[in-house]
Amino acid sequence: MNLCNNCGKATNNNHIQCDGCQGYLHLGCVGLSENDIKNNKNTNMSQFKDIKNLIATITSDFDTKLNNLKSQFEVQLMDLKKLIDQPKPDPSSKSNDNFEEVVFEVIERQKRKNNIVIFGLEEPIRNDGEHTSNDQLEVLNILKEINPNCDGNSLKILRLGRFNKDNPRARPVKVIFNNEFDATYYLKNSKKIKNNARYKNCFVASDKTPRQLEYYKKLKQQLIERKTKGESNLTIRYFNDVPKITNLN
Repeated sequence: MNLCNNCGKATNNNHIQCDGCQGYLHLGCVGLSENDIKNNKNTNMSQFKDIKNLIATITSDFDTKLNNLKSQFEVQLMDLKKLIDQPKPDPSSKSNDNFEEVVFEVIERQKRKNNIVIFGLEEPIRNDGEHTSNDQLEVLNILKEINPNCDGNSLKILRLGRFNKDNPRARPVKVIFNNEFDATYYLKNSKKIKNNARYKNCFVASDKTPRQLEYYKKLKQQLIERKTKGESNLTIRYFNDVPKITNLN
């Protein structure tokens, strides 16, 4: 039999237990009713369910990002294994330079995955012919067409190439994000910028290395030559981030 610490009488089932001393108290002795206890229990259960749902959401998001990182790591690991499995070059041989170029290219491509390049963004020019920068604001407006919550505080933005007042063509704008996930998100959803007439002539591309640009240039020339010789229904498509000439069908 449990006795109430306040009045000393038997508590039966009409009691609560103190978390501190572990003693028992009548509900009436502490000014509570059974409804108070029931309502408090329901409130706690509701809060518990909200917390449980929040934890489940965070866990799911974390697992998704972890799996993406794992997939990217496995691809990079395979690339490195291919390099390692190649015959070791003779230090005096010219092939050693080629090996270093391949390693440098892999590293350079990885670094550029955090970036996107915006083409067709107007480049304001003052009356004296000099360039006046308004890129930070314009780029932020473009990104907000894709994601209205973008604040742009952590972005690095720069024009590519030297300014030439005699060349009316606007220089591309490189946007550097803190991570690859953001860059991929804005690249995949970049068609949304066409919803704004101000940016209808703009388009977004990945940040490619000079070697990648040269390869694409040669591939495009091959496409033109093949079409000139009578082949039709051809285009350039990307497979695993590598451009190839393929049929439209």
